[in-house]
Amino acid sequence: MSSTFRTNVFLPTSILKFVVKDDDDSQKIDCKRFLSQAYTSQVLEIICLLYPYVKFSDEARDDHVLLKKIFLEIVAPQLSTLIIPTALKPDQDYFQASINIPAFGTYEFEMLITPGIEINAHRISEFNYLILCYLRNGQHRIAAHNLTGFVKTYKYLNKIELSTLDSAYQDTLEGLHEAVGFVQSSHHDIEGIGFLLSESELSPSHRQGLQLCLERGKEKLKSCQEIFERIVADVGFVQALVDYYQKLPLTSRIDDMETLSASSKPIFKFNGMREGLMKSVDKMMSRGFNKKQLVKLQQNVKKQSDNKPNTPTRPGNLSRPRICLLEEMSKKDCDTIRQALHCHCPQLWIPIKVATSQPMLLSLYKAFILYEEEPNLRRGVHYDIFPINALNLDGYIDV
Repeated sequence: MSSTFRTNVFLPTSILKFVVKDDDDSQKIDCKRFLSQAYTSQVLEIICLLYPYVKFSDEARDDHVLLKKIFLEIVAPQLSTLIIPTALKPDQDYFQASINIPAFGTYEFEMLITPGIEINAHRISEFNYLILCYLRNGQHRIAAHNLTGFVKTYKYLNKIELSTLDSAYQDTLEGLHEAVGFVQSSHHDIEGIGFLLSESELSPSHRQGLQLCLERGKEKLKSCQEIFERIVADVGFVQALVDYYQKLPLTSRIDDMETLSASSKPIFKFNGMREGLMKSVDKMMSRGFNKKQLVKLQQNVKKQSDNKPNTPTRPGNLSRPRICLLEEMSKKDCDTIRQALHCHCPQLWIPIKVATSQPMLLSLYKAFILYEEEPNLRRGVHYDIFPINALNLDGYIDV
């Protein structure tokens, strides 16, 4: 992987009215005058144009004080390095400005800005140049060495920095999968040549050609195995690096936007746990699914959404559906029934075979929601649901 360097940026032409001449007769943008006159949306637009990987929460988008601080901390220094073009096309909404000193692509990992977050431009820049740059280039040991000094300086890694380390680990896993494919392909070629050589009716020239291919295949296999061993060692090293920094004491991993008082609140109250489960219903619907099943379920959801437009549901935004009679619920599709089950009974873990069976879902709905004589069924007890044929209990549930 190679580092990316930014050499130019697009800006709205409206910012040109804030361009002034410097002492050396060069043009630059007067950031203070821009901030004194710009609307919140204009400040946000400039930040997003220079740092497209920075994401803002809905509250942060309207926080003019926060946006102004971010602008002064990380945007203003970048704007001072821009080379403003002298000639522009008429009626042009945006223009391309070159960066005088090409800079490493800061914020190449997604960063979510929320109200109250602490922005430390020097810390971000140092992490990018001393750690992120080497992680992207696969020089993980240099990054680890620099990370030691970084933690000594700042005392902890925040969530974004920890997420960056985990992303580097995922990248090494992708490289490992590719290396496995190369080794497997080499073995396949060698074994295939071996089968051909076992044929008794081969001509001498053909046999000689196969022998040559076999020797080359073994050389290729040896090379692939050496690469594989290096990548395996690299994966192990990065995994150990991630584990080490994730297991540091909690006070060493507090995120910039968090406080110790917030983390010390009691979390073991039953009602709070139940509310948390219900808010996480969207996440729980995919718990216990393997990759193949998730892909299948995703394709099914996409197919349905193509036929009927639907607003994407985020965890915590799912409203609790009303409890209706079994006859009315039997007219609903599987997703609607499963959604009702997860909202009212978040302790249910429903696998794909049950999740796609309307009779099974209706039986669960009847037993866990409509069957009022057993309230304990919905009082925090955990249930793993399996298909009837898997349990060999035919007739136990009415289907």
